[in-house]
Amino acid sequence: MRTVSMAACAGMLWVILGGGVYASDSWQYWNALAFDYTMNENTAVRISSEQRWLDGMSYFGLYNVMVVPSVKLTKQVSLGAGYRLERSEKDELWATENRLLVPLTSMWSFQGWTVQWRNQLEYRDLQIRDRWRIRERIAINRPVLIGRLEVRPFVFEELFYDLTLGQRNQNRAAVGVGLPLSRNMEVNLFYISRADRGAFDWSSIQALGTEWVFKF
Repeated sequence: MRTVSMAACAGMLWVILGGGVYASDSWQYWNALAFDYTMNENTAVRISSEQRWLDGMSYFGLYNVMVVPSVKLTKQVSLGAGYRLERSEKDELWATENRLLVPLTSMWSFQGWTVQWRNQLEYRDLQIRDRWRIRERIAINRPVLIGRLEVRPFVFEELFYDLTLGQRNQNRAAVGVGLPLSRNMEVNLFYISRADRGAFDWSSIQALGTEWVFKF
């Protein structure tokens, strides 16, 4: 496998993020655990949990648990249907969200590059008003050899469109690297910039994150 210039990867990531690191309103830390179980060549299930430390990483303010079975429709396309329970804290009060989600994912590989395009329909059972939304994410990665170690730099851009309100209300852009720890375990380290639409203007947060993936 060819070794790709890290400088070239860094330049591509900077273009995608658009220098957003300087637009920070608040820093957070996101951590996730994911367990991927492959039942056969066409069927798999992911069980995951996420935890977030908010407001300058000063307090624990969000966690969720998610289960998403999926089936391959073709070699490049898979369809899932899952459930997510999320709890978030604001002003010392905890809110609960039940979420049903249907991700449709396409994936292509060429000359060592992998492109993943995911469209996810979500029904959000909120305490004040239920909502429908679409999340569209494009992710790109390419393995890089550093000595004998193969790492996987990646970038993604994700748009959130609220179907109930009829508007785009969130955007996420991320850069990171995947590191294999063993045959069945890897960790993804990333930086993410998130913009949220408020009543009058957009606000942003920046986050550092880790995702621990176990494969069975």
